[in-house]
Amino acid sequence: MVIHAYRPLERLPEDEQELAGMYRALLAGQRGLLLLDDARDADQVQPLLPPHGWLCLVTSRTHFALPGLVPCDLDTLPAADARTLIGRIAPRLSDAEADDLARLRGCLPLALRMTASALAERPDLPALCHCGAPPPAPCGRTLSQRERAG
Repeated sequence: MVIHAYRPLERLPEDEQELAGMYRALLAGQRGLLLLDDARDADQVQPLLPPHGWLCLVTSRTHFALPGLVPCDLDTLPAADARTLIGRIAPRLSDAEADDLARLRGCLPLALRMTASALAERPDLPALCHCGAPPPAPCGRTLSQRERAG
């Protein structure tokens, strides 16, 4: 996905080493922020870490260690704050739709922002079309280690 953001027509090599080299060469000498969302573990993240000059933000439901990683635990948003966030981004949603969306997205700030942004950009989408699995925790509650592990 990162390679296609810069070179949308580029054919990606099937060889993993060749693909990794292309990825590193593309990012080298540039600056940016790379978001790795819902990472499984350090083994998944390690080959995706960008070169010097880049910042990398990794979200995960599990705890793991990597050189240079600064962990920061985030709680879910309280229901009222989740509704407010959704309302600021996608004001076309009713309070009831925002509450349902917040509940279905587990009041996770990044998930709420991404979903509300998609709904704001695409007014033809129904409010709940982006909702998936049941939430990992009720709004305003801290996730336990077991819940974070999925």
